[in-house]
Formats: sequence, C-alpha cells, structure tokens
Amino acid sequence: MPPNFYYDQEDCLRERVALGAPWSFSALRPEAVIGFTVGNPMN
Repeated sequence: MPPNFYYDQEDCLRERVALGAPWSFSALRPEAVIGFTVGNPMN
C-alpha cells in the first residue's frame, strides 16, 4: 500500500494557516468506506 499523502497535505495546510494564510480548511474523515474495487486498499 502506498503512503497516504493526505496527512502531509493537512500538515502543510495547517502550517500555512499558522503563518497567516488568508483562508481556512476543513478535513472530512468518513467513518467507513463502502464499496468494492479490485486493488483498492480502502475497500
């Protein structure tokens, strides 16, 4: 399974906001991912 870049991306956003970026963001994390796709580690 490849590394999950979402956490690095969120860290980058938090750093930019702390340095005075004129915007905000929201991180949505679902409790479950439902479905089936061959080769997808999230399902």
